[in-house]
Amino acid sequence: MKRKPQILNRDGSVYAILGETAHIRCTGEMIPNHGSVSWRRKGYRVGTDPDPFEVLDEKFGTEFVSTLVIPAVQQQDFGTYECFVENEIGRDGAIFHLREEGELTLASIIGSILGLIFTLIILAAAAYWRTIFTTTKSIVDPHPQYL
Repeated sequence: MKRKPQILNRDGSVYAILGETAHIRCTGEMIPNHGSVSWRRKGYRVGTDPDPFEVLDEKFGTEFVSTLVIPAVQQQDFGTYECFVENEIGRDGAIFHLREEGELTLASIIGSILGLIFTLIILAAAAYWRTIFTTTKSIVDPHPQYL
């Protein structure tokens, strides 16, 4: 049986610390398993000499793992990387983002703002109902006198 290769972990973010080694993994399935895996950044192939990056490829039956190793991550290393896998039947690709550890993303900023707004609404509602309850309690005489 032959079929187009398929990358299984798609469009992920990998976080790294400046000066530390980063590992971006691309995993998938390839039948037959004698194709190739390559990495690109800004349209250029990475992981080949004299590039300081290294590509480690492992194959397990029909499955593969390709790891792009980025030693001593520098500021210019953060960004988008593409993994491509190809055999005689076809080709597949996936995008990975190398992000700086602790980097604020748009989703985390929006989530924080929404959480703050929700908390303020709850506090305002609690203050409102407390005022209503206190005002109503003082109007109603708990010991009515009948004539």
